Amino acid sequence: MKWIVAAVIITACAGATLFLLGSPLASSDAGNDANADGAQLARLSAQVEALQRELSTVEAQLATRQAPVPVRVPATVSRDVEQERAEEAEKQHEYVATIAQAFARQKTDPAWATRASSRVEAVFGNDEALQKMTRNVECRDQTCRVEIEDDGTGQLNGRMPFIAMGLSDVLPNISAERVDRGGDRSSMVLYLSSQPLARAAPVEK
Repeated sequence: MKWIVAAVIITACAGATLFLLGSPLASSDAGNDANADGAQLARLSAQVEALQRELSTVEAQLATRQAPVPVRVPATVSRDVEQERAEEAEKQHEYVATIAQAFARQKTDPAWATRASSRVEAVFGNDEALQKMTRNVECRDQTCRVEIEDDGTGQLNGRMPFIAMGLSDVLPNISAERVDRGGDRSSMVLYLSSQPLARAAPVEK
């Protein structure tokens, strides 16, 4: 419809131009009535303006029909879902805390720790994004603790599968927790182990 109206406008404008060129107004015949020519030109101009108004109306109608239907999105997540997420986060925090305690009690096997640390550093060094990240690697008897500074760009989360795959043959068991360092700074703490990650045994009183 839009193109049809546009074509009519163009045709009308062309007709007005031909009329002016072919009319006695453009010739040397002095017998034609200039007032009649002017009236006809005014009528053509009025028709063009009317067609332009119609085109604007059609465009507005098309825009209304093609406008996307707004999708209603809940303003907030339901309280039940928020509570469930908070509970899961708390459970994960407690789980990682017991792993950290068990790691702190591990003795250090220098030979194993050296091999494991070298392997971890090799995985980071072979990836362009990971090699730029500040990290601290500490390996003991069968577990390594790796703390990586997170710059908030999302690159670290995206490279986590690469880390897991790169160490799957020597440190297949991984647990992770994000730690808030204050001042909009955070880090990711990984515990990577050659054995299933065990919770800390209760301390005997």
